[in-house]
Amino acid sequence: MGLMIGAIVLAAAATMAGAMSSGKRQTENMTRTATYLAQLHTRISDLVMRAEQITEIADGIELLYASGQTATITTDDAKRIVIEQSDRPDAQYVYLYRLPNEMTGQLEPVQTAAAIDVDADGRRVTVTLVIQNDVYTLTATRRGGR
Repeated sequence: MGLMIGAIVLAAAATMAGAMSSGKRQTENMTRTATYLAQLHTRISDLVMRAEQITEIADGIELLYASGQTATITTDDAKRIVIEQSDRPDAQYVYLYRLPNEMTGQLEPVQTAAAIDVDADGRRVTVTLVIQNDVYTLTATRRGGR
């Protein structure tokens, strides 16, 4: 009788440990996703907010600044967000959300779509991302009256 009760308790403990491990993994993934989106949103918002003019181009937008400098925010074939600035010609910022594969531990892309749009007034930029079948939308607005 004691062995049966002990087996039941151990089975329950093993089940609970598995559930806690899964919950911890999900929490870590949610934190990573939130951090990634916040970083990307901060970067894009800063670029868009300072722009004097926003023009739609193939696969993204071009931003023109009062200084004459430009920046482009585009998507590529790998569904990455690519930011290039004319004042930093040697730097290209690439954003692609990845998570560790549970089997291999290697980081693998889980961002399956990315799109960048500007509204008809040329003031508001919308970035839409699909990450693990969830759709995220980031918006940024150009300041100023023009």
